[in-house]
Amino acid sequence: MNPKGWQQRISVACGEDNRTHLVENYAEAPLRAFGPYSDPKGLKMRLVQIGEGILQGDHYRNTFTVGANATLVIDTDSYTKIYKAPKRSSSQNMKFSIGPGGTLYYLPDPVIPFAGSDFTQRTTVELDEGSRAVLWDILTPGRLGSGECFQYKRFLSETRVISKELGDRFPLVWDRQCYEPTKADLNQPPFFGEFTHIGNLWIVAWGESTKDWPTTDWIKSVRLNLQERNIIPEPYLKPFEDEEENQKESIVALPKKRNFYGEISQLTCGVLVRVLGKSAEDIVNFFDQCVESLHRQGE
Repeated sequence: MNPKGWQQRISVACGEDNRTHLVENYAEAPLRAFGPYSDPKGLKMRLVQIGEGILQGDHYRNTFTVGANATLVIDTDSYTKIYKAPKRSSSQNMKFSIGPGGTLYYLPDPVIPFAGSDFTQRTTVELDEGSRAVLWDILTPGRLGSGECFQYKRFLSETRVISKELGDRFPLVWDRQCYEPTKADLNQPPFFGEFTHIGNLWIVAWGESTKDWPTTDWIKSVRLNLQERNIIPEPYLKPFEDEEENQKESIVALPKKRNFYGEISQLTCGVLVRVLGKSAEDIVNFFDQCVESLHRQGE
């Protein structure tokens, strides 16, 4: 436990060879980052946490800086485990600053909040002219293998997207999700209903050169994919009473039991794909398909 918090800083820049280079990789234990690695999308760093996970009273501050025309890809080596907090909550504050023409991909593994955990995660993305960011977050209901489902105390996630031009006073996106299973039954609408996992895929950009990103074709393809994954009707014969005639049969469509549900929403600076599911793997695979297809279309 460190009440002042542990810090981590990663910074990249584009060199004269038009390639992205690592400028800074600083971390205080238990935080660490391996790399750089080669990735089709750009220079990649892998975040690693030494130890079991985020303990009560832990506070992390992560700062990532992407220089002009540079590309940084960040992933993690395992699921993030958040331990119970009988006395003190834990938190993580992440700041991504992306320079003109820069691109960020933040693609972490899902989060597992243990029973009794109390965690706050705040993410800020600062965009400059012509910069872009792709990031996702996936929340599980807990350690399902140990019989835990929505037994954490509180999970608060706040995501803000700002532009360097407008600053903090005029956020482009401000999304806040707070789940407290002891105060509301998360198994009921309007929360998770029949689902247990939630994921958010943010694709944001700022500036005249990125106004058509992501493309309309990409948005349509994602929306179609979501529609195919949502409710799939299964016809069957069901008798019903008609006012003018006696009983007769009609084909009525009932939905199959679904394992996935989501929608894509337009933002002032991009799009948000928010999905509900019954396994973290389903959401990770779907988001990965979305990001890869976006990259193949030339971003």
